[in-house]
Amino acid sequence: MAVVAVTVPPIVASAGKRFVQTCRGVVAFRMHRVFDVHAGPSSRHDDMVLDGVYSNGTLVSVHILSQTIGGKAQSPDQIATAEQQWLHPKPGDAFHPPFDPRYFREYRYGPIAPASISFASLVNDSGHGTGSFSYDSSQDVTSYTYSPSLMPQYATSGTVTGTRRRVLPGYWTVTQEMQQYSGRYALWKGGATVQLTWNEFRRYQSVSEAVSAIHGER
Repeated sequence: MAVVAVTVPPIVASAGKRFVQTCRGVVAFRMHRVFDVHAGPSSRHDDMVLDGVYSNGTLVSVHILSQTIGGKAQSPDQIATAEQQWLHPKPGDAFHPPFDPRYFREYRYGPIAPASISFASLVNDSGHGTGSFSYDSSQDVTSYTYSPSLMPQYATSGTVTGTRRRVLPGYWTVTQEMQQYSGRYALWKGGATVQLTWNEFRRYQSVSEAVSAIHGER
């Protein structure tokens, strides 16, 4: 990706600073993902529950507790593959938040309204998008919404909306995200939703302690 000169507004820089300050430490969580898709007479429902570990906001470990695709339980080998996909997503798949200082140069910012900042992606992949995020009086980002720059297969339009909140003393993270897509498969119009919910947050003194906990190695 070519380096692009980006002007970062002061309020974006402040929100980025708060983002870094409030995702420090080792935190484990539980996530529930529900995926539904329909096109004409066909439909599919997937369900997954996993435990994970963040270290300074970066996902460092995943343990899938249950996973069904189209109502069919996945095998241990399939689950192991899925865990690796979560830990090592393909380039451009993982969302790069526009309020994370690591990704400032990948966005253009503005217009800026009271408690809301619009952004536009300079990168054309599914990990970026164009939309806005909201922040509170402490410059903590409370929500975001965007349209991905590159849609999933068969989708022609889509919106991703997320909610962030303080889940532990001094620690903020995303707690809910809804992805909604519409498109076409063969002769039929269709749509898909992905709903993700994070909860059961708990702190640990080290990554090894947290990893052992989510794998039941107490």
